[in-house]
Amino acid sequence: MSELPATPYHPHQQHRALAFGRQAAIAGQSWLANLAGAHVLQEGGNAVDAAIAIAAVECVALPMYCGVGGEAFALVQAPDGRTFALNSSGAAPLASSAEEERQRGRTLLPFRGMESAALPGEVAAWGRLHAEFGSMPWERLLAPAIAFAEAGVPLDQRQAAIIASLADEFDPAARAVFLPGGRPPRPGDRLAQPELARVLREVAAGGPAAFYRGPVAERLVAALQAGGSRYTREDFAAHQVEWYPPLRHSYRGYEVVTTRPVSPGVVMLEALGLLEGFELRDPLDPGTIHLQVEALRLAFADRRRWLGDPRVVAFPVETLFSEAFLVRRRRAIDPERAGAAAPAGPFDFEGETTSFVIADRAGWGVSFIHSISALGGAGVLAAGILLNNRLGRGFTLEPGHPNELAPGKRTMHTLTCYQVHRNGRWCYLGGTPGGDGQPQWNVQVLSLLLDFGMNVQEASEWPRWLIFPATDPHTLADPPRLDLDGRYPPRIAAALAARGHPVRQVAPWDPGRIGAAVQLIARDQERDLFSAGSDPRGAGGALAW
Repeated sequence: MSELPATPYHPHQQHRALAFGRQAAIAGQSWLANLAGAHVLQEGGNAVDAAIAIAAVECVALPMYCGVGGEAFALVQAPDGRTFALNSSGAAPLASSAEEERQRGRTLLPFRGMESAALPGEVAAWGRLHAEFGSMPWERLLAPAIAFAEAGVPLDQRQAAIIASLADEFDPAARAVFLPGGRPPRPGDRLAQPELARVLREVAAGGPAAFYRGPVAERLVAALQAGGSRYTREDFAAHQVEWYPPLRHSYRGYEVVTTRPVSPGVVMLEALGLLEGFELRDPLDPGTIHLQVEALRLAFADRRRWLGDPRVVAFPVETLFSEAFLVRRRRAIDPERAGAAAPAGPFDFEGETTSFVIADRAGWGVSFIHSISALGGAGVLAAGILLNNRLGRGFTLEPGHPNELAPGKRTMHTLTCYQVHRNGRWCYLGGTPGGDGQPQWNVQVLSLLLDFGMNVQEASEWPRWLIFPATDPHTLADPPRLDLDGRYPPRIAAALAARGHPVRQVAPWDPGRIGAAVQLIARDQERDLFSAGSDPRGAGGALAW
């Protein structure tokens, strides 16, 4: 395999060692959250208990990425081999009307503000996981997050910089919490969120019902409606988590398992299915990168053309990675030349989501991802909760489009996570933040693991690239681009440009554009051994014992 040239790490990153253990493993983007999950496991909880504790602390410690005002997707394999997927994203208000929005002169929904917010599903995800598999008291699992929200968490350099950059996007309530005194925060400043602590205490006492049918819902709906949103108490009371068998498809003798639409996991499966028809020679071979780019470009185009909320849009998603379809679709890939670019646009990904993976000796394996959509979400605080902007960022108002806004419909999404199974048991758990980068970086990482035999730390650190056949309606009309990590040798950029790709090489280790925070756990089934790896572009890490 070709070697990368020696390139210094990003100045704010540290090299991560591969972590080994037999009892448990965690890889995530917040050390505070990782340690909260480890304490749950050491007290006798299982990996699902620990996942709830980790998610709750991340909602406090990484407020620009995720929160109780956001949503979550997850994959869980139980010790008996059963595997379940979860989608907690919120549906559009029952009073929604795309036609009325068009009559108001809109071609897109607002990107920020109360009208951009989708009904939050994070707390419902915790509740469903706890009801299905939890073994520790609900109050115990939320206790660390409550304590951190009350006392405050110290901001690292990245979180402080992100908050400062979003100052003009925040409403007055959000500025009062995140920029107290009107000044940008500095690294080491302590961020306290007392109103969020109140919400978490109410949820700890009353369960998810307090959030969707009780006092929290009452305060949230009042704030949403005051800001122009059409959500009602009835919308909140009707919210349901989707709990379903995941999508599965084989790749190089393994079974890749992922979340169904509205998640983009199908993009990953279709791209992998296309790639299985080609020989990938080396991760630094321009031909390998070209084939991966082309496969993902086609998979994104198919998703945009065919998929919407499966409760509303009747399209058999498995068609997109059926062998008959893949054989025909591969004919559109020229091994020597880039195809016609799909509409796309530049978007800088600063990890606007966070994901983690966790496993325990009993056989539980959890891949979890959650988000408030764009960095800072809707930019508005309601009842102490920073809301997501998934509604405004996700739906289109194009008449007849499968992702057109409609009452009670879920928008197509950017969140996905995955597992890799062999002989019916998981052998890899993985995920990454990054909007439309997620299926791209997941495909790249899976190829590094399954095609080229890298370990999970090597795969998490490897340079990545990003294409823009984006699905975000707000950027679809912008020019296409292929961004390459600056650690790739110039010969690769030149070879890809010669094939017709719109190449731009960015700074080495750039976490804002090329794949922030891949998290991975592997299980050696013969040795009964975990190994965990965490991307140096993120602020968290991996631990195992």
